[in-house]
Amino acid sequence: MWLGYAKRRLMHDSDLRAPHCRNLPLPRLEPGLEQNLIALCEFDHQNYELFFVLASENDPAAGTVKRVAAQSRAKTNVLFAGNPLAAAKK
Repeated sequence: MWLGYAKRRLMHDSDLRAPHCRNLPLPRLEPGLEQNLIALCEFDHQNYELFFVLASENDPAAGTVKRVAAQSRAKTNVLFAGNPLAAAKK
């Protein structure tokens, strides 16, 4: 019975080694950004979810992030956190 259980578990992502969520703060538009984001979206893990975090919709990377998120196989979220420096001054 134990061997059967172990074999079945190997067919699925283990809770111990598979990421469930990845938070990605994106400070700027950089060379290769789109290819890097696409690579992260290609993971095929059970319950895998990506959060792309930008300061605002005016961020130079926002267009790239939205495009990649819309075409992603993984569940994606695009969040706009606001400018941390402006929030600190208040």
